[in-house]
Amino acid sequence: MSVQIARPGIIIRDREGKGRLREAVGKRLAALVERLKRRLEEERRYRQTVRELMSLDDRELDDIGISRGRIREIARNLARGET
Repeated sequence: MSVQIARPGIIIRDREGKGRLREAVGKRLAALVERLKRRLEEERRYRQTVRELMSLDDRELDDIGISRGRIREIARNLARGET
């Protein structure tokens, strides 16, 4: 097997693998991009939830059973899909 290594741990070409390595790297890169997109969407939901809850006054928060000190915790759980 002939392999070129750009730097330790990074294989850039496998001459005998005929694209299998590229396909594997492509799949891993696609998975990484998908994880990044999910994380960015989670962060967007978190910030939006914090913004909306912080805009409520203490009475409104009390009506829905949330104390101001727990807004960030609740927003993080909601953004992650946890209840």
